[in-house]
Amino acid sequence: MNHVNSLQATRTASRRPAPDQFRCVRPLLLCVVFTSQIAHAQMAFGTVNGKVQSALSVTPPQRVDSDTAHIQAGHANAQSGRGKDFDPPSFVGPRVPVGPQKGLSCPFSAVLLHPTDSVNTIVAHHPAGTTYCFAPGTYTSLQITPKSGDRYVGQPGATLDGGGTAIHAFLGGGDNVMIQNLVIQNYNAPIQDAPVSNCASQSSNWIIANNEIARNGNAGVLVCGSGTHVVANYLHDNVEEGYACTGGRGFGGSNISITDNEIAHNNPTGAVDPQFEAGGGKCTGTTNLVTSYNYVHDNHGPGIWTDIDNQTTDVEFNRVENNWSGGIFHEISWDAVIAHNLVHNNANALYCTGWLWCGEIQIAASGGVNEKTVEIFNNAITSAPPGNGLVLIQQERGTGLYGTHLVQNVHFHENCVDMSAGGNTGGVTDNGDNGLFSTQGNTFNYDEYTSYVASAFWWNNSTGNLPWFQSQGQELNGEQNATHCLSIPL
Repeated sequence: MNHVNSLQATRTASRRPAPDQFRCVRPLLLCVVFTSQIAHAQMAFGTVNGKVQSALSVTPPQRVDSDTAHIQAGHANAQSGRGKDFDPPSFVGPRVPVGPQKGLSCPFSAVLLHPTDSVNTIVAHHPAGTTYCFAPGTYTSLQITPKSGDRYVGQPGATLDGGGTAIHAFLGGGDNVMIQNLVIQNYNAPIQDAPVSNCASQSSNWIIANNEIARNGNAGVLVCGSGTHVVANYLHDNVEEGYACTGGRGFGGSNISITDNEIAHNNPTGAVDPQFEAGGGKCTGTTNLVTSYNYVHDNHGPGIWTDIDNQTTDVEFNRVENNWSGGIFHEISWDAVIAHNLVHNNANALYCTGWLWCGEIQIAASGGVNEKTVEIFNNAITSAPPGNGLVLIQQERGTGLYGTHLVQNVHFHENCVDMSAGGNTGGVTDNGDNGLFSTQGNTFNYDEYTSYVASAFWWNNSTGNLPWFQSQGQELNGEQNATHCLSIPL
């Protein structure tokens, strides 16, 4: 059975929206890039002619963050740091150039490919571990099954074009594969599949770097193999979503990273319902997933979405804006850190139909167990109708890896939330289980609100203002019109 079809049921989650339609228009919140960011990028990726060039060396770029150590530190800092002031993120989004880069020359040992070559014949006649360099030009309907250790590098202008009929450009194959500096476009993979995928063989440790992957059906990249890094790509205008990854239901999927990418304008025609799977990207069943330093914008669906049994998830330093169905969405999953993100204006009346759906940061039937938590802190949030701010949603969602999917042990703290144009913050339930509000360890505290409309806080099946929310035991140290929020760079 095709792995995509076998996972389709588990990767699809239903939601229960309610009617209410508005449209939001808010100014952009721009990030500031400091010199230290560029220095970090140079150390991580190297330079060409003195300029930062992400992943241009044929030596695989190292993951920018310190993988598991970074995640563990984030969890520890979150739990020890509650009670501090909001510290606005100084920069968010990619630290290095995205997409194919100029100035790349083929290494001396590489096998040079041309558009008129029989590429698959050449690949078949070379051993595993070969580096191939694509000369400029268009390679039509090409599908490659990489061998272990192969590297596929494009010179500027090298384009793999599926012609609207070919399904995959790179599918399955061996481990430790690099795909770099290519334009990959017009492939026609089926729903929940992508032209670049290591899922057929669950290959591990792929690096997919500095590519432009655009106008494909349906996702841009699909990742199943552990240790795969999707770095500094421009993933845009794909029919369904920019990326997808999965690690559950018998597949791999640990230590995947989605970092330093621009992910934009996916599902541009609304061909795929975001309540199914569409938007910036969605990951399922992963362990130690890192989604960081991405610019995720103008996708018809959620921006960053983790759905179904993701555990130890890290979402940091992303700029998430103008997506149409919520910003950062953690759904029927487990422990996570969501921190240092700029998240704003992620709602549209087409998809956001009332209740507390389309939160800028939305936790649905998810939480920490076994002394683990979901920590959401130091995020800069701007909401407006028909979207919302910081949101907890409890519904009847069955069981997963660690038992019943409940909103439990979720902690919002030291976030800056601007609801002056509208939107709400708090928690709701529609299954009659009020443990969300009392016995399941969920807290809002030390968050700062620049302003809000009347009755903007929802809790315990009622609504009110901030003093009322505090009377419910939440935001006991929260502030209104806090000056720290006003220091966010605009």
